Amino acid sequence: MCAEQGWRCQQVRFYTGVPKLADNPFWHNFWAAKRRFLSRDRRVYVFTRDTHYRDKLISFVDDADRITLSDGFPLPAGTQLFLPSGKVIPGEFWVRTGEEKGIDVRIALDMIRLTYRNEFDVGILFSQDQDLSEAVSEVRQIAKDQQRQIEMFCAFPRSENTTNPHPIRGTTAFEIDRTFYDACLDPSNYRRRR
Repeated sequence: MCAEQGWRCQQVRFYTGVPKLADNPFWHNFWAAKRRFLSRDRRVYVFTRDTHYRDKLISFVDDADRITLSDGFPLPAGTQLFLPSGKVIPGEFWVRTGEEKGIDVRIALDMIRLTYRNEFDVGILFSQDQDLSEAVSEVRQIAKDQQRQIEMFCAFPRSENTTNPHPIRGTTAFEIDRTFYDACLDPSNYRRRR
């Protein structure tokens, strides 16, 4: 992506939440192995934080616009739950969800610190989390105070099925088409070999 724009990629910063071993041994081990692999390259900085789980009540009526089916499409309007007897029951159920608490704060802090240190001229955020717009604004102000310019981009996949076509406020959209996205997928299997 950088080469296509004539930029030199100096560093990649990878942030993710990781389930605790007790919560999900498979994904904990997967991410631990992937972190070890990524950390071998000195140009890659990896930050992980424990994923915290909580039970959350989901309602077909109130949360239909937030429920996504496994094929990526939204829950159809009017969806109902049926018991094996054929009786319709209220479309409410408890779901255990993982939350990556603190990841966006760490990204924001790093953006500001790297800006103060004059360590980048172009930043690409592979996220559409609008919580980062405050940090983007601060980065721009710091750069202005330092009498220099920083370009901030928001890279995200775009297709006819995209539900959120908006970049983070204060950034320029860098839309990724399906072909490019698929070419960037990591095919590695980070599970332990037996």
